[in-house]
Amino acid sequence: RGYIGCRYTPTSETMLASIQQVTREDAQVLHWPLKDQNVDGAEFVRAHNFYTLYMVSWMGFACGIRAVTTPLVRPQDVHTKTGICHFRDKDDRFGYKARLLWVPPALLAQIQHYDTHVSEICRVLHFPNAMRRIAGFFLDGRGRPELIRPASIYRITREFFPGPANAYRRVMRQASRRSS
Repeated sequence: RGYIGCRYTPTSETMLASIQQVTREDAQVLHWPLKDQNVDGAEFVRAHNFYTLYMVSWMGFACGIRAVTTPLVRPQDVHTKTGICHFRDKDDRFGYKARLLWVPPALLAQIQHYDTHVSEICRVLHFPNAMRRIAGFFLDGRGRPELIRPASIYRITREFFPGPANAYRRVMRQASRRSS
């Protein structure tokens, strides 16, 4: 229910309900200070994971990325004047299948905020320097970093939203099919 064809593409009503859910979650978990010593560990993990999932989804809708490897970019990887970056979503370290992406200005601003958030988490939780070099991560139940991969995206998505984790790709595919 709430999905049509193309391997269960969300309907417009389902997408609207998800956007409303994001708005409610955003109001609840994204506006507390990281330095607040009264926030319990589970709430902290939930807030960070929601923010990370939010960023993964925004990247998906804006850029059409796939979540085969980490589906985020760091601000320093984006050319500030053009918004173009080199992205490897389905590739190895050699970049043979890499592609260029255009990152919209509003998304780049959010990526910069998220990068500051990740840097602060790494500092506060004393994560190794290697974690500061990746674009983002989830936190497991014990507050340890977990790389953003399809399995972790699917698991975290179920905590916040009904429906498929890669709904953005399905919606974008259907929209492009309708327009052609």
